[in-house]
Amino acid sequence: MNAIPVYEAKNRLSYYLHLSDDQGPIFITNHGKPAYVIQSLEDYRESQKRIEKEKTIYECIQEARAKFGIDENDDFDFEEHLKKLRMEEPQESTRETEYIKGLMQSE
Repeated sequence: MNAIPVYEAKNRLSYYLHLSDDQGPIFITNHGKPAYVIQSLEDYRESQKRIEKEKTIYECIQEARAKFGIDENDDFDFEEHLKKLRMEEPQESTRETEYIKGLMQSE
């Protein structure tokens, strides 16, 4: 990862623009903390496409609820059910178990 301070980016912007074409994103720091990124337009567009394709956790949960017929307003305790799933004894498959397994597979 290339990281440079703001003053360096300001003084040698053209150099870092070309460098980002060859080596990928250049991170610019402000007071030692990452603040900005220089990257090629092609890299930016590719990253935006990946972001658009990824589902949010909320969308995955909604899909799993619909698939397993669980009402959106159910007060389902995920943590309690996950504790049961982690137990070593085999369990009978329930609607909630299938729901949780579906969530875990979609990640």
